[in-house]
Amino acid sequence: LQTYFTVQQRHFDQLADDLLRISSDTLESVADHFEQDRDPRELNETQRHALKLLNKVNTISANIPGSHAAKIKARNEIRAYMGYYGLPHVYLTMNPNATDSPIFQVMI
Repeated sequence: LQTYFTVQQRHFDQLADDLLRISSDTLESVADHFEQDRDPRELNETQRHALKLLNKVNTISANIPGSHAAKIKARNEIRAYMGYYGLPHVYLTMNPNATDSPIFQVMI
């Protein structure tokens, strides 16, 4: 998936050390805990520390459709086309039919 992490620079040294100390079993137990929709207050101290660590780390993957990185990648491709071919002369906006759109059905 070509996934990588981004971290704020001020947290980098501490997070790098913490990532090396946390076991994969701990991360897996935290993931299992949330997959079962259990209460976060039931986590032990090690699992809480892992969860705080994961909250400070951003996961980036441009190959996952709909992810933030995929949207940025698509936006950059469009800008590259505009740089090469120039600005479009005609813009086309398409709106879905309200009766067929699931988004409008939820809003009603």
